[in-house]
Amino acid sequence: MVGCDKSSADAPPSGLAYEGPFRSAENLRFLYDKTYLNKQGQRVIEHEIFDQVFALIDQSTRFVLLDMFLFNDFKGKQTEAPRSLSEELTQALLRHKQAYPQCEMILITDPINTVYGAIPSPYLERLKRAGIRVEMTDLQKLPDSNALYSPLWRKFLSENKMLAGFSLSNPFDKGKVPLDSMLSLINFKANHRKVVIGANDKSISAIVGSANPHDGSGAHENLAVHFSGQAALDLLETERAVLRFSESKGLDFQAKTAHSANINGLSIRVITESAIKKAVLSAINASQSGDNIDMAMFYLSERDIIRALGAAQKRGAAIRLLLDPNKDAFGREKNGIPNRQVAHELAEQGVSVRWCLTQGEQCHSKMLMIRYNDGNSRIILGSANFTRRNINGFNLETDTEIRGAHHHPAILGLEQYFESRWLSREDQKTSLPYNSFKDESRFKYWQYRLMEASGLSTF
Repeated sequence: MVGCDKSSADAPPSGLAYEGPFRSAENLRFLYDKTYLNKQGQRVIEHEIFDQVFALIDQSTRFVLLDMFLFNDFKGKQTEAPRSLSEELTQALLRHKQAYPQCEMILITDPINTVYGAIPSPYLERLKRAGIRVEMTDLQKLPDSNALYSPLWRKFLSENKMLAGFSLSNPFDKGKVPLDSMLSLINFKANHRKVVIGANDKSISAIVGSANPHDGSGAHENLAVHFSGQAALDLLETERAVLRFSESKGLDFQAKTAHSANINGLSIRVITESAIKKAVLSAINASQSGDNIDMAMFYLSERDIIRALGAAQKRGAAIRLLLDPNKDAFGREKNGIPNRQVAHELAEQGVSVRWCLTQGEQCHSKMLMIRYNDGNSRIILGSANFTRRNINGFNLETDTEIRGAHHHPAILGLEQYFESRWLSREDQKTSLPYNSFKDESRFKYWQYRLMEASGLSTF
């Protein structure tokens, strides 16, 4: 079965935890998927990320690579799907392959899209038939995050023939799936990246963000960054690493990009897996009195980062956390763990917290922005939630770190985006005060702590 973890690597495979050098941020722009309520209480969706993904594919006549976590039409118990993103992306790739048959095209994805080998994906199968490479990430090579369950699974359950014939309800969609697929799921390993790379005869460009081509996520709020040049080649090297440890064929595509002067005042680097945590802690720990720390995050639970935020608050940094209330999950209601427990811990220390106003969708962005008193800014965004699993080397994750002056138009635009989410208006309701989801339960707090430490959780 694809994705079954019969043995665990002691350490992440070679090429992960990548810390790229800072490069000139060529053609950099931030991309926004915004969802809010208008005066009439109707949900408004203003999304651009996948429109830009399709545009990047269209212009890439030599090479296209996507690494996407969720690529399916699963919706769970929710009935709506604002966009059929899985079908849109499939059609875009098929059209492009037909128009440019010599273009090297590859999709890297996660076994969750076949429910760990239980159900063939119609989208992936159509791509394969058209001659587009589809590579499934070998999750066996990633360390175990679920320390309580995975050893038991490998020793007693992974090849237990007595489980054959048993099935359970599909947690992602309708129907049933084999029991052993669900037992694989509980290992909680993932290629969680959201990466697009495309090249033509003149340039190579990329998009890194938090958005999945997943119908059930069609209304989610997300952030991404588009950039070109040498940093896109660095990003490509991180994808070659995934192909190597998944024992897949390498890439034929080769490109050379000349180093260019940093004429626009912005620099960017690619960071993956545990290198993301290192960069986040460095940025927060560099903050001093009067600096501004803004964070928009779907899941915040990693203990070193929480301690760093508390210490920055004590030093006098002004911190604002815009968090998802962790109440919506594809038609199911969640219990608020971990964000409400972490929010209470930090609010008690004086940190300002507001909640995204969600109506079934999720506030799925993963962004840290720090504006220092010296006029410079650091921004970290991409696929990684700030959780143990996401940034301690268990999941595959890709982020970017951008540095530049406050007054750069791109950074001002991102700052305005955050302000618009933080300062909810009558005609654009985007967030709620902390007390709306305040949770002081000690039981839930220690439940969160156990789940975070043990890996027995979905965050």
